[in-house]
Amino acid sequence: MSLLQQIQVFLSSIAIAMFFCALYGAFNRIFYRWHGKIRRWVFELLLFLLFAYGYFRVLVILCQAQLNIHYLLALFIGVYLYQRFYAFYVNLWYEKIAIKINKHFFSPLRKQMQKIHVIIKKRREKRKHGKRKEKKPQN
Repeated sequence: MSLLQQIQVFLSSIAIAMFFCALYGAFNRIFYRWHGKIRRWVFELLLFLLFAYGYFRVLVILCQAQLNIHYLLALFIGVYLYQRFYAFYVNLWYEKIAIKINKHFFSPLRKQMQKIHVIIKKRREKRKHGKRKEKKPQN
């Protein structure tokens, strides 16, 4: 394997590690309420299997699936660079997206559900009130 090809795989390993960290940040943002639950562990396992498969496919394309120790070092460097320089901004961006989704989708849906709940509650009260009038005690 040529030096140019090794540099290409090294740099792409750094980029892939940063990309995987960004995807894992999105995963954490989506499933943060399931912390410590078995179903989250299952999804995390599937996610990391997908990451490993994707990295292996890249290695197959770039260097005929040869995994050298410095490629693993490149993955750790990519994770470090992401956590040190990009994680704050990416997570802030995810938070902004979540707020927009909540504001434009879930809030109107929640308001409609509250209106429906109020209507159902009024109908139940009318029904109960009507039954009370019918059941007058006779002396």
